[in-house]
Parts: sequence; structure tokens; C-alpha cells
Amino acid sequence: MILHSFRAFAFLALSIVPCGIASAAEAGEEIGVFTDALDGWTYNGGWEFKGANGRASRIPDQGHNAPGAVRLSAEFAAGSSYVALTRRVDPMPLGELKFWVKPEGITGLDIRLTDSGEQTFQYEVRLEGGDEWQEITISPLTDSPKSHWGGLNDGKWGGEARVVWIMLSRRFCKDGAAGACLIDDIRLVPGK
Repeated sequence: MILHSFRAFAFLALSIVPCGIASAAEAGEEIGVFTDALDGWTYNGGWEFKGANGRASRIPDQGHNAPGAVRLSAEFAAGSSYVALTRRVDPMPLGELKFWVKPEGITGLDIRLTDSGEQTFQYEVRLEGGDEWQEITISPLTDSPKSHWGGLNDGKWGGEARVVWIMLSRRFCKDGAAGACLIDDIRLVPGK
């Protein structure tokens, strides 16, 4: 019995320690922690498709690691396709986009990343952890986008990130008409 407890403790210690010693570069640049504002993120109502009634609002008493998250919500009864959080970022070689999401009546998200050549890549992310916080990771260097357009339109990531979109799409709403999610701890991890 004591040996079993020791093994569990040793495994737990080995699993946790490496995460605690990550360098600042490996952790990435925080672009959305929402402790006291929207951190430069703006709401986009998917205006090219009329009808969505949505919003992005800071929720001060909820969050992944600390109080403060943004709630992206939409109602699509009058039409439209999506709503989004968008943010221009300082150009940086991008390895990964990472963030945490807590779904409310949705089964997925779309993510758009625009590179330094103005090519936009759209990724589809399925949420499979129920209504609990889930970490999402997108790597434009290794993940295949669902679609791409603009710029060279060659489907090859052009180095630096310029714009990030986190989209709540109608097709991912469980009832087809409305959904929401909490988003927190958004960071860009540099590429090599």
C-alpha cells in the first residue's frame, strides 16, 4: 500500500515539475488574460451575414486561472453565421496559438489566423470536454486549416502572425440558434 502511494506521488511530481520551469519564451506572449479589460480584443458581429445578436463582455468573477474572462455570446434566430473576438497583434513568428475555453451550449469554434503576407487560415476546433475549461492549441506550422484565402493563397503559413480571430459559429450551437463560451489565458507561442 505504501509503495503504491509512493509511485503515485513520484509520477505526479515528475508530471508537474517540467511545466513549472518553462521559460518565458516557451510560455508565450499573453494577449488575453482579461483581469481588468478586454486586452485589445474587439467584437465582430459577422456583419457580412446580417442577423446575429451577440456580444463580447468581460466577466470579472470567472476565469481559468484567475478572475477575469471574456464571454462571447450569440443568438442566431434572425440569421447570420458567426460572431467573433478579433485582435491585431505585434508581428511575431508564430509557433502556436493557445487559449482556454469553457463552452456554454456549443460543440466547437472556428479560429482564423492572418499571416504577414495577408493570407488568412481558418481552423475548425471540436470541443469534447463537456462544459468544463478546455485548452485549445493551434499550430499554423503543423495543423491543416479547413480553408485559406488572401495574400499568396498558397496554404503555406507566411511566418509572422498579424491578426487572430476566435469565432463562435452558428453550426456549432447545440440548439442551432444560440450559444456562448468563456475565453481566457490567450497566448502566442513563438515559432522556431
